[in-house]
Amino acid sequence: MHPCADQNANIPYHVKMREENDWSGKYVWLFGPETSIKTQIDAFGDHDIICGNINPPLFQSSTYEEILEICRENIEEGINAPNGYILSSGCEFPPNAAPIKVMAMVDAAEMYGKYVWKI
Repeated sequence: MHPCADQNANIPYHVKMREENDWSGKYVWLFGPETSIKTQIDAFGDHDIICGNINPPLFQSSTYEEILEICRENIEEGINAPNGYILSSGCEFPPNAAPIKVMAMVDAAEMYGKYVWKI
């Protein structure tokens, strides 16, 4: 599920829709950077996997080291999500971003958050 943009006001409706429709599957929620990892965990963490949410323009404007740090911060927020956390950009990876920025995410995952969860 990828509700894009600022979805903070809609979180209760996503939760309600899930409950009222008796969705039983495990979902991966990918919100944009406007919705914090903590907010996602509070709403969906007991049942679903949290994914995200590095702000996509930062991959064009930030250095490798800055991306590494941003990823570390996100990993620290998400790593204790009850059903797992996946490091990701908050939306598509910008096509003009240098490939080294993807490497920063991979390196951050290896350095700060490599773990296994059960599905």
